[in-house]
Amino acid sequence: MISRIIIFKFLICFSSHIYAQSKDVEIRKGFVSYSILHQGKTINHKEFVTLYESDPSNLTFAKQSKSAKTWSNVAAFTGGILLGWYAGELISEDTQNHEIGIAGLSLVALSIPLNIRSFKKASNAIRQEIGSK
Repeated sequence: MISRIIIFKFLICFSSHIYAQSKDVEIRKGFVSYSILHQGKTINHKEFVTLYESDPSNLTFAKQSKSAKTWSNVAAFTGGILLGWYAGELISEDTQNHEIGIAGLSLVALSIPLNIRSFKKASNAIRQEIGSK
């Protein structure tokens, strides 16, 4: 009985389905990231924005979501490069430039709230669409 409760809580925490059925658009939140599904197929943010071009109030949320996701990806990628560079310096025992590692870690940390903001904006667009029906 206790194992069923633990499994149930685990399923709720790590694989929840958020906000369904708006133009057949659904957001699935995973452990680390989320995906936007349209009629069962994963779509990117550009396609997500084109779905909401006819409704200006939802279009602003969709565009803000796309912008936040783009900046999140840029910050995470750049931070990963800097962290890799710093790790390479540590391995080669070359002159250690700690500022590069700190900057990389800061950029990776910055990408997390941007990704969360992108998820919230996409959720708001879908939630507002459901509320208007």
